[in-house]
Amino acid sequence: MARKRAQRFECDDPLAVFPKTVMGIDFANPLGLAAGFDKLGTMTALARNLGLGFMEVGSLMQEKPLSFSKSGPLGMNIAADVDCMSLDESLVHYTKLAASYAAQADFLVINLSSPRSRPFLQKGGRGWTIDLFQQLHALVSCPICLKVRCEQIPDWIGDLSLNGVVVAHIAQEDVQDIKHIYADLCPFKIVSVGGVMTQRDVEMRLSSGADLVEIFSLLVLKGPKAVRELVQGLWP
Repeated sequence: MARKRAQRFECDDPLAVFPKTVMGIDFANPLGLAAGFDKLGTMTALARNLGLGFMEVGSLMQEKPLSFSKSGPLGMNIAADVDCMSLDESLVHYTKLAASYAAQADFLVINLSSPRSRPFLQKGGRGWTIDLFQQLHALVSCPICLKVRCEQIPDWIGDLSLNGVVVAHIAQEDVQDIKHIYADLCPFKIVSVGGVMTQRDVEMRLSSGADLVEIFSLLVLKGPKAVRELVQGLWP
C-alpha cells in the first residue's frame, strides 16, 4: 500500500534547500530513502517525487539486469546470505555484484548488517573484511560504504578501505551515545539510518555528526505526505 501511494505522489525535483557534497557526490539535501523499500530498482524516481535528496536500492543479492533512469544520487546496497555460501565464496559473491552494479551506482553499500549477512563480519573478522574492501576498491571507482549495526562496529574499522559507513540504529540511543559512535568513525562519511520519524530525529543525527540521514519507517507507516512534510519542515 505504501509503495502504491508513493508512486502516485508526484512533485517537483528534490528540495535543493540544503545542498551537500558527500564522498564527492552532490546531494540536493541530505535526507534519503533507505534500502529495503525499492529492492529491485523499479521506483528510482521515488526519492525525487518525495522531495528527498537520494535513495538506496536493494539489498541486491543476485546479479539481475536493472533498467531505470536515474533522477538523483543512487546507492546500490548489496548483500550475501550466510546460509548459502562460505567466507571465501562470499568474497567472490560481493565482488561480482559490485562489478555488476557499480556502473549504475553513485555509491555502493556493502551490507553486513542484515541477519543473513552480518555473520560474515562476525566469522570473517578483521582479515576477511580488510580483504573484501581491498578487492572492491581495486575493482570499482565509485565510493564504497559499509553498512553495519551500531553495536557491531568493529574496533578496527579504521583499517578498512572505506569512503563511508551506513550506521544502522535499532533503538533510540542517547544523543551523547550517538555523538561518541560517530566521533569514533572519523574520518569516514556517515549515513545514519533507523528510527528516524521526526524533524528532531533528523536534526539530532546531523548535529551529532552524520553527513546524510535515511528514512524508511516514516514512509511505510505514515505515507508519502508525511515524508514531504518532514522535508519541508526541516528546510522551509
